[in-house]
Amino acid sequence: MIMKLFKQLSVLLSLIITVQFSVHVSAETIKTEKVNDAMAVPASSILIQGATVHTLGALGTLENADILIVDGKISEVGTGLMVPEGATTIDAKGKQITPGLMNPDTALGLVEIGAVKSTVDYRNTDKSYSASLSIADVINPNSSLWSHNRNNGLTRAVVAVSNSKELFSGQGSLIRLTDEQDHLVLRDNVLYMTYGDKAAELTGGTRAVALMKLRAVFADLKAYTETEDKAKFKPKGHLKIRELKALLPVLGGEKPIVVNAHRANDIRQMLKLANDYDLKMIISGAQEAWLVKQEIAAANVALMLDPYSNLPSKFETIGNRIDQMTLLHNAGIPMMISAGGSHNAYTVRQVAGNAAAYGLPKDVALASISKTPAQWLGIGATYGTLESGMDADIVVWDGDPLEVTTSADRVFIAGKEILATSRQTKLRDRYLTKDDRRPAYRH
Repeated sequence: MIMKLFKQLSVLLSLIITVQFSVHVSAETIKTEKVNDAMAVPASSILIQGATVHTLGALGTLENADILIVDGKISEVGTGLMVPEGATTIDAKGKQITPGLMNPDTALGLVEIGAVKSTVDYRNTDKSYSASLSIADVINPNSSLWSHNRNNGLTRAVVAVSNSKELFSGQGSLIRLTDEQDHLVLRDNVLYMTYGDKAAELTGGTRAVALMKLRAVFADLKAYTETEDKAKFKPKGHLKIRELKALLPVLGGEKPIVVNAHRANDIRQMLKLANDYDLKMIISGAQEAWLVKQEIAAANVALMLDPYSNLPSKFETIGNRIDQMTLLHNAGIPMMISAGGSHNAYTVRQVAGNAAAYGLPKDVALASISKTPAQWLGIGATYGTLESGMDADIVVWDGDPLEVTTSADRVFIAGKEILATSRQTKLRDRYLTKDDRRPAYRH
């Protein structure tokens, strides 16, 4: 009873803080924010000079280098670049530059306060909508979580939904963290599925049924593509035609499918599924992946990992270890990092630093939070490296980007510098100056 009352009080306090803050922001402050957002470096020429640049491309890491941004794209990267007429110059001596960070599995725009049910939009309990479920149109670009994350260097993310009743969760969409309505980069570009303990719970308590159901669905998909009169097709598996049609692009690898699996043998079964149906598969979680690293490397699949989760939490993760990413990299397996949920999605950088501390090369660690997810999730041609022609998603850091004490000094999304404001900074500024009145009575 006491715990329930405490939870209710916590939720009420969160709502009071949110409402109080909203009420007390003056019209003048709102006007200033709009002006500053509009002034966030327009599409023109910007030259960032004198930094250590981690290009993650063919040029590698450059010392005392410059980046020229023109109309939202990277025009040139090199040393001693000429300053174009009318260009804005930024002195970045002593700084380090990376591509904007990317988290490939979040609920950004679908959640505000986890304990307040009305602000949570990513939990689906309706079995009738699974593979076909799209959340693209309900992603909220005005979420307060966006500014907090991008102030810490996150510029791209995949937004996904969960399903507590079905093996297939639905479609994920790729976003950029802007305040504008152009936040959607790719709609429904990835599909999510589960296996292992969770799948067993959903299918009568055994992985055997879960695996049979999954294989029946993919057999239906293949049969459907080979059927001439599709109107007469009747699925043998448990999914309706509407859900099967949503899965069609995963056959042949047109659309990637993210499968959650941990145990070594569970991973083996998913590798067989990927091989049988030519799937572009990303295995998430994968805490025992190092035990089957050679098989994974041969299967041409990628892994989505959280190296910070390095201790067993249940029997299917009993083989987990902290240096797993190093072992997997040495086997030639492409990896990306997902961590921090949504409120702290930017902590993929901290987690990449942890992996580097246990032997993962720094450039590989940086690629796992930018270049690699971009390549596997459909935007590798425009984002993920600092090279000519790429989108100018750029972060200027005040130190080593893989050190936890380092901060993002400046953040650019598509060539526009993003103002470093958030709910946290506004509350800080509001209460920074003391006077005789108590904070609650200031108006």
